[in-house]
Amino acid sequence: MMSHNKIIGLIFLSACLTSIGQPLKSPTAGEISRQLLTSPYSGGDTRSVFGNESRNIGVQKASVDLLIQFEFDSAELTADGMTDLEQLAIALKGPGLKDAKFVIEGHTDAVGTSAYNMDLSLRRAKSVIRYLSQANISAQRLRPMGFGATKLYSPENPTAKENRRVRVVLLN
Repeated sequence: MMSHNKIIGLIFLSACLTSIGQPLKSPTAGEISRQLLTSPYSGGDTRSVFGNESRNIGVQKASVDLLIQFEFDSAELTADGMTDLEQLAIALKGPGLKDAKFVIEGHTDAVGTSAYNMDLSLRRAKSVIRYLSQANISAQRLRPMGFGATKLYSPENPTAKENRRVRVVLLN
């Protein structure tokens, strides 16, 4: 017979796993700014801004996960991806962030080889930096890094779209 705590734990886990497959809303510049300015800088987990969902993702610096869309198997941004990056550019130009430096992390899902995903994730991070540079964000403030499928957002569903993301990490 299951204890009351185990049953509540299973219900909570089921609710968390169910919410992962829901459509994800693109954050606004204000949400991005708040996330980067109020996340714990060290010792705590950061939270991801995916619509109304907030998840601990185990990062040590202030960061925000963005579901930036790319063409399939490509580092070419989609129109929706560019719209989301416009919001990021506004946030990076705003008070509190205009002089900050960031790592732009590219992440993929687990489809494909490890080597391919590492390369693709780096190309996607560089594509984001090119776009932000065209929006008058100095590339000197942005450092690209590719992680492939090594840091899945949703490890229980390695092919999920939320794993294909860009994380913006505050360096200072």
